[in-house]
Amino acid sequence: METPSARAANDCLRPPKRAGPGPRPFEDAVRRRVLENGAELLVLENHFNPTVAVSGSLHGGPLFAPAGRRLLASMTAEELAKGTERHTKLEIAEDLESRGASLSFSADASDPVGVDIAGSALSRDIAMLLDRMIEILRSPVFPAEELEKEKKRIVGSIRQQQDQTGVRAYESAVRRVYPPDHPFYRRTGEERIASVEALTREELADFYRRVYGAGTLQLVVVGDVETDRILDGLAERLASWHRGPNTALPTVPVPPASPSRETV
Repeated sequence: METPSARAANDCLRPPKRAGPGPRPFEDAVRRRVLENGAELLVLENHFNPTVAVSGSLHGGPLFAPAGRRLLASMTAEELAKGTERHTKLEIAEDLESRGASLSFSADASDPVGVDIAGSALSRDIAMLLDRMIEILRSPVFPAEELEKEKKRIVGSIRQQQDQTGVRAYESAVRRVYPPDHPFYRRTGEERIASVEALTREELADFYRRVYGAGTLQLVVVGDVETDRILDGLAERLASWHRGPNTALPTVPVPPASPSRETV
């Protein structure tokens, strides 16, 4: 049994109690909502400055493109913001740039599963940013003229990369490690150029219809916002978007060890 003197001594060793309520644990500060179509929304209020950052992802990376046509994934993501059913590429860019906001969509071989979504704006412009983001995700039109411009840019970039010995050596090593049907396999520069030049708008639109949907979408909003207002607004914008395909990830076999040597 603790004596009064021992209790007093122990009380002296205990840290003083905080006056008033302390900061909430991080997991309690984040609000989460999952919509019926599978979209997962997370919001963290932070009123330190009047800005908002949005990030997210959904399935649409190279893992979901046919072997030999992995480039479909990155090209589809890049072309999302080139025009929608309601706005042209220039109108979207003007809306964002006139307010100092940014918005991007990307997919590459470093993440074979996801399409990355990133955006930022002043808190007063968050409604515009979310409007454009969801509009681009739900109704891209993939203008043929914009695709042709992007194809020329990528072909030029590939040709430039082929002059770099480090790039050539890396690509050769990857081809030695992974089989041709693996999402990390890297085809030769000339093969990639031929694949880019053969791409059509219809292929991008078909890949989008087959793969994209709300069922794998995760969106995170952090910054100077009202949580309930953001969650309700996103739910309203996303509720009628179709769930999309089965969310299960395709299995990728582990390539067998095959020691070899090659001089590039």
